[in-house]
Amino acid sequence: IDHSQFEWESVNNDIALLKLEKPVQVSSDIGFSCIPEEELNAPAGTECIAVGWGKRRKRRASKKLKEALLPLVEREDCKNAFNFTITKNQMCAGYKDGRSDSCDGDSGGPLLCRANTPSGDRWVIYGITSFGSNDGCGIAGKYGVYTKVNNYADWIVVTIIATSRVTIWFLLRHQSRVLLCSS
Repeated sequence: IDHSQFEWESVNNDIALLKLEKPVQVSSDIGFSCIPEEELNAPAGTECIAVGWGKRRKRRASKKLKEALLPLVEREDCKNAFNFTITKNQMCAGYKDGRSDSCDGDSGGPLLCRANTPSGDRWVIYGITSFGSNDGCGIAGKYGVYTKVNNYADWIVVTIIATSRVTIWFLLRHQSRVLLCSS
């Protein structure tokens, strides 16, 4: 279920929900991540993990799920890194020197940060990999751009309720598991 107000030009509202036909069993390899409450913000510098099967620099897509440790970036630094608008629904993560980044093929994957939530210390999906520099991945002075998930907490809940038949939902386009942190 795509967001009805997705904008191609700005890549604003780059979020979707995917409903699976049957529930997924939790195991040592499969777990859940929380959707952040609207007021739950992680400060710049918080180290998070981007996960995906994307390229490593200009190579082919990975056959193994990869992760990259990335700090959240100050909003002004994020906006100043690009010559286009970073909307209020977007945020950046990465290193100014470009040493680690999400890349082509990672889009739709989670940007996970640890947070102390009402239900304890959990992994929270703060971002969804959206896009990066047109110049490639891991470019000095550029960052990965992520959909800011806490801006969509209400949309996620309303959409799940409106289309649910007591089924496990998966957030986004790929591998993120959904659990509301307040439950």
